[in-house]
Amino acid sequence: MGTTVASGIKNPMKVYVDDDISGPTVYVSLRFLNRVEKWNNGATQGIQVSCECQLCSGVSVDKEKNVYMSQSDRHRFVQWSPRTSTTTVVAGKTDTNRSTSDLLNHPQEIYVTRDGRTTVAGSSQGTEGHDPETLDYPNDVIVDDETNIVYVIDTSNHRVQRWKPFESEGDTIASDGGAGNATNQLHKPVDLAFDMKGNLYVMDMENNRVEMFELIDNRACSVKSTDLSEQRLLSRSYHSYL
Repeated sequence: MGTTVASGIKNPMKVYVDDDISGPTVYVSLRFLNRVEKWNNGATQGIQVSCECQLCSGVSVDKEKNVYMSQSDRHRFVQWSPRTSTTTVVAGKTDTNRSTSDLLNHPQEIYVTRDGRTTVAGSSQGTEGHDPETLDYPNDVIVDDETNIVYVIDTSNHRVQRWKPFESEGDTIASDGGAGNATNQLHKPVDLAFDMKGNLYVMDMENNRVEMFELIDNRACSVKSTDLSEQRLLSRSYHSYL
């Protein structure tokens, strides 16, 4: 049975949990209310951070409690400082989009490591694709602070990809490829999270469920064989929720 930690929220887009000695603090982006709310542990009402986050999608927090927000329709990431109560653009150029290394094009999600580093995975040309080097509508990203491994929800490819440091290709760690509703498949996944045991949770949007995958191997699948029985699986579906 779940426990409600934030209620009365209209059109929530993304959630980030900042867990420290004072207990978990939940940050929720409210896209159509143009703001991010902070819910302290045990709170009955959220507190707005920053003055505005127009059509806000992603949210993340660093160890200094700076809040990072992605404004997809304005093609930028902004940072709000609780110390100065100011908001600054940290990536992208306001209202300018292009597939170049210095600009963004409808960014959806941001993940900031505890020391304030951000990471982007995908083709350097910003082109969509279906091979191990590219993504098609990446919708969420998590970075392991200890290993610097990047995990990406590859929504339109119906999979979860993993990038090891300095690698140019990603490995598929969840879904056997292609849309489907079997326990080893996904259909338009949109969000991911890990628990303390390293189990992977995926919000499987078109299947109206949350899937948990138990990671059983940290090596790459073989891409040389077309026979799935000869490929080494990186995970197995463990539970389906909702």
